[in-house]
Amino acid sequence: MLRGMFRYVVRRFAARGAFPCVPRLGLDDRSFERLLAFCEAERKPACPASVIPEDFWELVSLLAQSGDGSEESRWIAHAIAAACLADDHLWQDLGLPDRKALSLLLEGHFRPLRDRNVGDMRWKRFFYRQLCERAGFQACKAPSCRECTDYAICFGKD
Repeated sequence: MLRGMFRYVVRRFAARGAFPCVPRLGLDDRSFERLLAFCEAERKPACPASVIPEDFWELVSLLAQSGDGSEESRWIAHAIAAACLADDHLWQDLGLPDRKALSLLLEGHFRPLRDRNVGDMRWKRFFYRQLCERAGFQACKAPSCRECTDYAICFGKD
């Protein structure tokens, strides 16, 4: 499953013409080359150097703090951060078959962070909410999620 996910993410976010485009998924050259070798991704023209949004780096940091420090977990953190910049459900933006596959991936590589999502909030929303809480912003969350009109959108099984 990981090889396929990485191939999808590289093609979707690190190839010329990708949107959003994240050069080398924010990895250094050596690590990106090892990732390409690991997932047996075909080499396509890379997206041009561009400024990577600050929230990408904040997401990488959030995930890395819960990871095991392995290069594989770092690759996954960068892939998830790139996919969070896109518009679909996170599992779709990662090329995974469903939300459960994403939850299992997070459980295996970022267990402490995964365990904080006690309400089963959708992952992208959960990650950005974590960033807001980390920065001390209260405007990012409703005073009581259960009373919020977006509850059904944020929480759920799909």
